[in-house]
Formats: sequence, C-alpha cells, structure tokens
Amino acid sequence: MILTDQKTILLVEDNAVIALQEKRELEKFGYAVKHVLNGETAIETILNNTFHFDLILMDIDLGSGIDGTEAAEIILKIKDIPVVFLSSHTDPELVEKTEKITSYGYVVKNSGPVVLDASIKMAFKLYEAKRELLKSKEKAEESQSYINALLLSIDDTIVARNDKNEIEFFNDSFRDITLKLFHREAHKGLNTLELLPLENKKYWQNVLQNILKGEKHSEEFEWKYSDTHVRYYEIFLFPVSLGNKIIGSLEITRDITSRKIAEFELIAAKEKAEVNESRLIEAQTATKVGSWQTDLSNLKVIWSEETYHIFELNSQTFQASHQAFLDFVHPEDRVQVDEAFKNSFSTEDYNYIDHRVITSSGKIKHVEERWRIVKDMENKPILAVGTCQDISERKQAEEQIKRQLSEKRTLLKEVHHRIKNNIASIESLLSLQAQTIENEEAKKILQESITRIQSTRILYEKLLINKDFVEISIKNYVDSLIDSLVSVFPESKNIEIHKNIDDFNLNSKKVLPIGIIINELVTNIFKYAFEANFQGKISIDLKRLENLAILIIRDNGVGLDERTKANQSPGFGLTLVKMLAEQLNGSYVIENDLGTKNVLKFPI
Repeated sequence: MILTDQKTILLVEDNAVIALQEKRELEKFGYAVKHVLNGETAIETILNNTFHFDLILMDIDLGSGIDGTEAAEIILKIKDIPVVFLSSHTDPELVEKTEKITSYGYVVKNSGPVVLDASIKMAFKLYEAKRELLKSKEKAEESQSYINALLLSIDDTIVARNDKNEIEFFNDSFRDITLKLFHREAHKGLNTLELLPLENKKYWQNVLQNILKGEKHSEEFEWKYSDTHVRYYEIFLFPVSLGNKIIGSLEITRDITSRKIAEFELIAAKEKAEVNESRLIEAQTATKVGSWQTDLSNLKVIWSEETYHIFELNSQTFQASHQAFLDFVHPEDRVQVDEAFKNSFSTEDYNYIDHRVITSSGKIKHVEERWRIVKDMENKPILAVGTCQDISERKQAEEQIKRQLSEKRTLLKEVHHRIKNNIASIESLLSLQAQTIENEEAKKILQESITRIQSTRILYEKLLINKDFVEISIKNYVDSLIDSLVSVFPESKNIEIHKNIDDFNLNSKKVLPIGIIINELVTNIFKYAFEANFQGKISIDLKRLENLAILIIRDNGVGLDERTKANQSPGFGLTLVKMLAEQLNGSYVIENDLGTKNVLKFPI
C-alpha cells in the first residue's frame, strides 16, 4: 500500500542490518525513512531540525549509549512527535515503562511489515486525535475565559447556584452588593438563603424552589439602607438545565434607582399638569395658540380646544388623529411636514415648521408648528408634544412687506436709470462742446471732465444690471471703463493695453473712487507717457488677496520725471488719486520702473 501524503520516519536502530531491512519494508509502504544508530544521534538530529519527521520508530536496546526510553523522554521534551517503540523485549515492566513515556504504540520485532505498518498508522491517528483534543480544549478554555471576563465586567449582579442553592459562580458586582446589603463576603459554596434576613428567608426559599421546578421569576423591590438612603432593584431568576434536568438557577439583579426616580418625577409631573390644565386652556384662548400631544405607541392624538378652533372643527364630533391632521395639511406641504415629524425623533431640541392647512370650510391658513419628542429613561420615544399657532395674519403682513419692497426696488431702478441718462446727457453735451473748441488746452480739460463723468455713468449702468443695486462686478466695470477711455483719446490707437482683472464683487461706494483713480491714471498715461508714434504698452492688474485688493497700472513710457516736465499742471490728478486712496483706507505709490508704475492697495 502506497501512502498518498508521504510521511517521514526517523528510525533509531543500533543494528545496521536490521535497520536496512526495516527501512526497505517501510519504504515499500510509501514512507520516507532516515536511519540513525543510537539515541544520541537521534536527539542531535531532532535538535538540528534539518529534516521534518512525522514519527520516530525507536528501538529500546541501543547498545552502549542511552537506551530508547531515555532518548524518547529527551526528544519529547524538545518536540511533540509520535514515538512508536520497536523492540524484541516483551517484558511487562518494560512495556509499562514505555507507556508512561508515550502511548502511541509498542511493536515487537519480527511481527511482520503489515503489523508494523498498521501500528504506525494507528500512531498517526492517535497523534491527530490528541492534537484535535488539545485544540478543542484550548478553544473551550478560551471561550470560558471570555465568558467569565464578560460576566465579571457587567454592572448587573450575576450569581449561579446549584440545585442546593449553593453559589457556583458570581461576579464582582454580586460580591459588592452582598457586602453592601448583608455585610457578608460571598464565596463559592455559600447558600444564599443564609444571607437573607429572617423575615425574607421563607419567601425567597419558596421562590427558589419554584425556579428549580422550571419556573421563572422577576420583581422589583426597594432596600432601605437608612431612613434617608433608599435604592430600588429589579431581580430576574431563571432555571439552568443540562439536557432535561434542572441543575441550578441563575440570578441577575439590576439597580433601577435612577429609573424609579424618573418614574416618580413623571407621575408628579402628570399630576401637576392636570392641576394646571385649566390655566393652560385659558392661556391658549388668549394667545390663540393651540397645543397637541401624540402617543407614539399608537399615534393617538390629543388636541386642545384652541387647536380644534384653528382647524374650524368641533371637538365633540371630530375624532383627532395623526392621519387626520396630515389630511388637513395642504397637499403641496404634506411630504415636507411628514418628513419633519419623522426627522424630529433624532433630536431632543424643539422642532419648528411653517406650513399651510385647508380647514373644514376650505379656507387656507398658515400655521406654525413647534414640538419636541419626549423619551423615557431607556431613550425610547414615548410622546410628541407641541403647539400649533395660526400665523395667517403674520404671513399676510410679510407678503405686503415683500410687495412694498418690490415696488421700492422698481422705483429705485427707475431712479438709477434716470440718473444714468442724465449723466449720459451731460457727457454728450460736453463732447459736443469739446468738438467746437479749437483751443487745445481747453479741449483737453473738457476731455478729462468727460472721462470722469464716464466712470460715474458706467457705474450706474452696472448697478442697473445688478439686482440688489449695492454690489457690482469689478471686472465688468473696469473693462467697460477702459474701453470708454480708449474711445475718447485718439492717442490710444498706437498703445497696446493689457488687462488682468480678478472677478469679484465690490460695494458701489468703493467702486466709484476706484473708477475715478483708474480714469485719472490711465488718462495721464495717454497724455504724457509716450512720445509721438511710440508703440506704448499699458498693463492694468487688479488682484484680490483675501481681504486686500491691489491695483497696479504701469507703462513703458518716458518715466515720472519726463512726464512731470511735459505736464505743466500735474498736481490736481495725483492729488485727487491720493485723496481717493485715503478715502478707501488704502495706500498709493507712484515710481519709475522701466516707465511709470502706480500701485494702489486697499482693504475689501
């Protein structure tokens, strides 16, 4: 017979001829066999761990060195491996000695290869069975340790008794409460009836007898430690069975003092609520605010008289319910109201919602609901309590205010439109006037005035586009302003203009001075920065850096000194720029930098 999974055997035999014969016979059965002549070599081979061995076939009489039993004892201390003794001795004392070392088998030499193979296979089966048994035992011990740790860590008191009511197991909580209640130390084997006062002993003796008959028991009780110190407990007792036989009982006791106090407070609160109910009805009638309450266990609803009044219903004939309330909610608001009620279970705060209802007479009303979810000590929702107020008059007033605001917005837009048109008319008149003037100095003065008016006119154009007439896009405004300046000055035809403007909104109060500053600086560049037929370049950068805006206008013209010479009256433009920079709470710097560089920084 050839083994499918080859096993390796260490053969320990001092007779080389016998060993060779045994090795060949074992190999015929599919085993891999390594032979050593004595016990010392066998131990060394196992220690070196050069080969993996599945079994040791050990001769007992190994010559002058240690015998097989000694070698086996040493090896088994090193490694867990099945050892089968092979010997020609059949003395009972020797066989008994080997059984104390290992119990995997004893084979008498010359019993034949079949017997030897069967003994080896049996040894393998015994070894595997032993390993499985150890694994099962370790797993059981691990499970038991986990259960014990779990039981010991639970705050509830736990105690297990046998059928004589003697303690078999208890956790730390039981030990603590025993000391606290009975001033005695709990220990295994103690009959728990001995702990009880005489007046309680007979009652609990009957209870425990019934538990051992298969009944279950639970009750609440109070324990007075003193006249001022009382605690409440809840006890559960169960029978413990093994097969069909009841072998003991399990007791779990829980401190429910906090819960009982809460229950007492709830009862007191209900009594107080009943006393104040008449006052509440009077207050609701005076304020036109109804109240309601929903029992969440069955969705039964209680409405106050004022709530019936809001829905135009008769409290004597109409049966209020949660579904009936939803039926009165306006169809367009129904899903929103239902979702709001469901979502309120996840919060302990008050919930608010405004919605429409259609009363029994078909009238649409606006109501405001305010409610909260009441939970018990186990955090389970038990009640929804809230108010319902008719806010139809307030809604009508709000709609009236919205209409008035809309009318004022329209009027404001018309005012801005007329101002923009008037500014445009002034701009046109000045342009016509400039065309008729031959004096170049006067014409330049008019052109400067026109550009300043343009910056204001463009601002009003952008305000008309914007809905709130307060903030406008600085990018749109600056782009339009530069385009207008280019159209006014013929000098700009030979000038290349680069704009790099961030897109963000600014209040119109800031935009106007920025527009005038850009107008003054760009106009000044057109007039004085470039010599005739020079291919000039102007760059306009406006960047936002968090709460700061930076405007940089630069050119590649003649520079600051030459422009000062060319401009016979430079003071007003730069003075105006500096004044407006101060108005913006900003700073302005002008310097030479391969031309002229103007830097304006202001907060936004």
